[in-house]
Amino acid sequence: MASLQNVRRRIKSVKSTQQITKAMDMVATSRMRHAKEATIANHPFALKSQEVFDRLAPQAEDLGHPLFEVRENSEGKTLLIVIAADKGLAGAYSSNVLKMAHAEIDSGGDDDDEIIRIAEKENVDISKKYKDMRRRPRHQALQKMSRAIKAVAHSSYGSRTTSGSHRTTITHTEKSTEEFRNLADNGNYDILTVGRKATDHFRHRNYNVVRYYNGISERPKYHHAQDIARFAVEHFLSGEVNEVTLIYTRFISAMTCEPRVVDLLPFFAYDRGAEDGVKGEYICEPNAEAVLDEFLPQYLVTLIYEAMLQSAASELSSRMNAMSSATDNAQELIGKLNLHYNKVRQAGITNEINEIVSGANALS
Repeated sequence: MASLQNVRRRIKSVKSTQQITKAMDMVATSRMRHAKEATIANHPFALKSQEVFDRLAPQAEDLGHPLFEVRENSEGKTLLIVIAADKGLAGAYSSNVLKMAHAEIDSGGDDDDEIIRIAEKENVDISKKYKDMRRRPRHQALQKMSRAIKAVAHSSYGSRTTSGSHRTTITHTEKSTEEFRNLADNGNYDILTVGRKATDHFRHRNYNVVRYYNGISERPKYHHAQDIARFAVEHFLSGEVNEVTLIYTRFISAMTCEPRVVDLLPFFAYDRGAEDGVKGEYICEPNAEAVLDEFLPQYLVTLIYEAMLQSAASELSSRMNAMSSATDNAQELIGKLNLHYNKVRQAGITNEINEIVSGANALS
């Protein structure tokens, strides 16, 4: 009887858990739909901003705009913007982003330069255009070129970099947590986090978290992106940091999302239209400097806001999938427990019948 009571208690506990996971699944599904709609609604504006930037960037680089300044000081800091979740129960969403962040810190931003050095030694042609593009993972041509060069590097030198899309594949780091702490103590990275999971993760590992935004990962607002962009521009122009890098999760579909690394500052000039044989040129009024001073910070806000929207949709889709799987697993477990309960109960009934029959036979 004690066994039956334990099984009944466990069935009741699993059913209660299933109700919670099912409710969380429904909430995440509703929120994910809204987050997806917000991402889709923002995409045309982000796409047009990218197009305008591609046309203006060569002109800005010729004018020597400060946001295009590439600093050769190797001891300068890098501002790392990491977007993760505020809450758990979202599968591997946050852990994938944090693994990507540690891979970026572990590489020290030297992977691209190493690829170029190896490719030149192997007589692989790398044009100046590639050197300007190499930190732009949005371009398919760059991804193909990067994969080819990494294949050459891997076959000749046994490089441990993976051969996936350029700076979008999670590489498993070989450094221990203690080595990460030592690296953090060097002060080469300032961390700006969005989401409590990222904030707690880096704080517990003694990284320099200069600013954090908790409680907004599922519902980011435009003014949050403005605040982050303003902070990044101020620190870059003041010389406190030499580079600004963004790590977020790109939303592909309700079932698929992938962590991405994008170098925000300094900007790089790349005109896609010129590659297609179409040379676009804008007439700027009152002058190019005034237009660029207004447009470039706004373009940076657009990039960050798009990344926050993509991350919100990815987080909610990951939570929806995790809670859906948990609900299905709970239902399967309930079925197994019911079967076990019925077997034990049937065995008890059979045993009681045998005892009654045996007693009746003894009396006769």
